Amino acid sequence: MPWTSDFLLIWVPLTLLFGVAIAAYLSSVSRQQGALKPAVTATLALWVPSTVGMLGWAELSVQVFVLDSVVNLLAALLASLAAAWSLVHQKAVPRSVSILDAQQSRKEDNG
Repeated sequence: MPWTSDFLLIWVPLTLLFGVAIAAYLSSVSRQQGALKPAVTATLALWVPSTVGMLGWAELSVQVFVLDSVVNLLAALLASLAAAWSLVHQKAVPRSVSILDAQQSRKEDNG
């Protein structure tokens, strides 16, 4: 299967959407649950349908199909584990101080 521009125009946004969906799911999961199980679950939930969808391409040999699905699984799993790790180890983000907050603080300090 040639890597045509039509193929890349579909594959790249779809891959990015998968990553965003996994990261959004992981950010909504409670941190007390741990990160490993939700990351693996989210990865498999997107990997299985995409792998089954590849079966529709009759021109893929079994070897290419298996290699591609294994590489996709490993890449998605590593990416989702990295996202889960970063969410678990994320420090509290300080509240941004706006100009109005700074002015109000000066007024309170001065008077």
